Amino acid sequence: EDLENLISKINAEIKIAEEHVKMHTVQRSEADMWIQEARADKEANKPLPDRTVTLTMDMSQNGQIPSLTGDQCGDFYYLSPMTQFIFGVCNNATRFMTTYIWGEGTVARGADNIVSCLYWYLVQNGIAGGTPVKRLVIIADNCPGQNKNFCVLHFCAWLVEAGWAREVVLHFLIKGHTQNECDSKFNSLKAGTRGINIFTEEGLDAAYTKDNKDSIDLKRVSGDKWKGWTAGLQTIYRKPTDQETLANHIFIFGAG
Repeated sequence: EDLENLISKINAEIKIAEEHVKMHTVQRSEADMWIQEARADKEANKPLPDRTVTLTMDMSQNGQIPSLTGDQCGDFYYLSPMTQFIFGVCNNATRFMTTYIWGEGTVARGADNIVSCLYWYLVQNGIAGGTPVKRLVIIADNCPGQNKNFCVLHFCAWLVEAGWAREVVLHFLIKGHTQNECDSKFNSLKAGTRGINIFTEEGLDAAYTKDNKDSIDLKRVSGDKWKGWTAGLQTIYRKPTDQETLANHIFIFGAG
């Protein structure tokens, strides 16, 4: 009887694992489909109203520089670390990543920062603010704190209602299978910092952009770029429930 119960539990776990792998395989296949469609549209030089634009966004592991603020006994007495936040948006059609970096003294990391950087990217690259793109696909990992939150969902709905995209697909990769285009670019950023001492933001930026400017553009974000998206969008959209955000991995806005 004990053996039968053990076998039953094992079979139940196997079934859960099989379902997880099936979900990952189907979801990754769909993400690859959007990437290939974006590359084909880019090669065909289609105009925005006929083009699918696929982006991958992700937060990197934090960078650090010594804190040289006035509350230390001397400039280099403690060398307390000061966090540098790094957020990347990669165009999957060109494999080029725009990287946004800011220090903890500027602002902390949160949904407003993610959406502010994403908005800035869309405007700078002509994807938002003019002719509406046919389809905007945003691929991200499944982190509920930084990517999968109601502010990002509200922003995608707003892009459609603002007339800047006819359809927005927000594609969250399933936990455990979130390797994406940004990760390899982040590794390229870190490569320039190995074996050297870095004491300033300027020195960190120079190290991060060493020998990779053909595939990465690093932008240090100033304070005027941060906007209160969370509070603003909450005035026109309801807050989704935890069940609505945690149970689904693909959200589509404006379809049909």
